[in-house]
Amino acid sequence: MINEGTSCGSGGCWRVATVTSGDGLSRPEIIRELGLQHESCHSSGWLLDWRDLCVGARDNGENVTIYAGW
Repeated sequence: MINEGTSCGSGGCWRVATVTSGDGLSRPEIIRELGLQHESCHSSGWLLDWRDLCVGARDNGENVTIYAGW
């Protein structure tokens, strides 16, 4: 992990982490190894909060950005 952060806006909040491979994996291989080829969303689990928690990864051209947003 080379960077991480948390932000909020009018649409919700999200946590992001930027990662690279120490083993020489390509960006698509990193995403595949993490099992994040497709964004997945599910109920956040809070009784009074019906928003979904979504987790995924993006190839940003240099590194991989992993995100969780609600």
